[in-house]
Amino acid sequence: MTAVKMIGLAAAAMAIGLAAGTAPASAAPTATAGHTLNIQPYPGNPSAYLVTVKGVFPMDEYSAHGYINNISTGERPGGIEFNIHADDEGGDPRLSGLFIPGAGPRDNGDLRAQSDGIHYFQTISVPKNLLNEDSGVFDDNDEIFAYVRFVDGDSGVRRAYTNAITALFG
Repeated sequence: MTAVKMIGLAAAAMAIGLAAGTAPASAAPTATAGHTLNIQPYPGNPSAYLVTVKGVFPMDEYSAHGYINNISTGERPGGIEFNIHADDEGGDPRLSGLFIPGAGPRDNGDLRAQSDGIHYFQTISVPKNLLNEDSGVFDDNDEIFAYVRFVDGDSGVRRAYTNAITALFG
């Protein structure tokens, strides 16, 4: 088979795949076990979504309490950072970010040591238009995931990725 015929067949196969609704390749990293993302309409606010991120950084109880008890003892305070990302390749994938210094219960969230590690929970109000990140010709589905960073008192970092959620967030 000639190179011209092979290129023509590849182009035809691509056109058939796009016409059939084949989704583009995912850019989201593999989700870290024990970390989840949930997105739902914000009760009482039709222009926003309620984004919930929760998980656990596994470790023994002694280490977990040590990190939480010393979270504010370094040059810069430790805490937890939540980044909401778009799953599309190219451009800036970060849609929203929030760093919360310190630990313990707080408005809409919690960061604490437990017997199996460092647990976190956070709800974030995100404008609807921010999550509407995909308006392509072939794919209008929005793919959203969260990247979470726990920063300890010595500026050590633990990272995790949540599941990706695909929906029309327009």
